[in-house]
Amino acid sequence: MDEYDIRLENGELMTVKVNFYTLYLMKKHGVDQLEKRLEKAKPAQAEQLQFEIASKMIYVILRSNGKKVDEEEAMMMVPADIREIEKMFYAFKQKMEVLKKKEDMKI
Repeated sequence: MDEYDIRLENGELMTVKVNFYTLYLMKKHGVDQLEKRLEKAKPAQAEQLQFEIASKMIYVILRSNGKKVDEEEAMMMVPADIREIEKMFYAFKQKMEVLKKKEDMKI
């Protein structure tokens, strides 16, 4: 499985990985609901939602990979570069698609 690295604001290189705890935290912190709101959002609201989702996803990814951070610390780590945010969304989407394919094969 490919690894995707994201450079955080503190200079740390974060590898995007998906495990069960990642999925649990996404559901617990409402990332799925925010993504649904983003699909229906007007362009003026979309950018704010994207940043909110990015900060929650970084928090979820950091926590599911053993980092001890709170949501505020995670928000401070959100990259200001929109390309990094897009790269993170793409990487996470790829990981989720691989997971979905594995689940579909089991059924």
